[in-house]
Amino acid sequence: MQIYGYPDERVDFVSKSAAAGSIMAGDSREYVEEFFGPAHTRSEDEISYFSRSVVLRFEDDKVREIALYPQRSKRERIDVFVGKTRLSGLDANGIAEVVSRTGSGLIATPAEEGLGEVIFRL
Repeated sequence: MQIYGYPDERVDFVSKSAAAGSIMAGDSREYVEEFFGPAHTRSEDEISYFSRSVVLRFEDDKVREIALYPQRSKRERIDVFVGKTRLSGLDANGIAEVVSRTGSGLIATPAEEGLGEVIFRL
């Protein structure tokens, strides 16, 4: 899966089969569950999918943050992009550079190998 994040705006999801769709700032929990299907895990303020590798956080039942944990995905590889810039595969310095250019709508931390966590604030 390829995930293209545009902080403060939207996150686009593209599957291996080229099926694509977007989660926009302020989308409802109901819309997210129509988009992805029933949540794999859920709490009052978040739902997750794909072995908790995609976590959507809500405020007043509206999407406010999408957190990605590519290392957790068991079935399929997850590549993360910020706009057209590929974040997956960058070292810690490269990740830090992209974050500094992007602003407060993006948090990204490296893991020993690859990305540890990426958060797009919407």
